Amino acid sequence: FNVAAYGEDGRVETTLAEGKVAVSSGEGRRVVLKPGEQAVAEGDRLDVRDVNVEDVISWIDGRFFFKQAPLEEVFEQAERWYGVSVRFEEESLKHIRFSGGVLKFNPVSDLLKMVEATGPVGFQVSGKEITVVKK
Repeated sequence: FNVAAYGEDGRVETTLAEGKVAVSSGEGRRVVLKPGEQAVAEGDRLDVRDVNVEDVISWIDGRFFFKQAPLEEVFEQAERWYGVSVRFEEESLKHIRFSGGVLKFNPVSDLLKMVEATGPVGFQVSGKEITVVKK
């Protein structure tokens, strides 16, 4: 199983690849996940959804894989992994969807090139500061 819990996100995602795992919410709701399911706990809410496990655990193989992920989510992961700071020139750019994969150990510029080649955004880079701009 995989657990993603970052304080700034305010949610905990538990994804099951094989076996069984029980997840409980703050209000005492308990679910037992089956392989291919993900529990998302946010506040007192606990939701279960079907996911492609390979997408979720791709980081284990040293890669990022995104399937129709909002750019905001893509760059949250980039900030954590590459130690960069990302800001969006316009709020609407956060919601643009991106699908693709990149090796995590390659430079962040590889991710930027891929996103730029497949979407309506560009980037301004100054040291560790990245600004997502409209093309």
